[in-house]
Amino acid sequence: MYTLMIKLKPNTTDKDIKESFVDLNNIFYSAKFFGEFDLVIYLYAKTPEELDNTIYNLEKKIGDNIIDTQLLITNKVIMWRQFTSGLYEELKNNFK
Repeated sequence: MYTLMIKLKPNTTDKDIKESFVDLNNIFYSAKFFGEFDLVIYLYAKTPEELDNTIYNLEKKIGDNIIDTQLLITNKVIMWRQFTSGLYEELKNNFK
């Protein structure tokens, strides 16, 4: 799993970002943030070539809007929780 952090130009729209993901099936999460980087993308890549191809295609689509990027490489998952126990119980009780 990789995390790609992107600093975007201020005029970049959410539509521009979403459209760039259409053909990139290994991106499974993206969110905008306040801080040094505006956009965080989580993606899977089985090989360095697949990672390179994903970044290349993303930059091809929104590269004019990118100021800077930083790639983080996951080396160990310490905890992964899709739902907190409180949220899980609430969902379980509301969708019986």
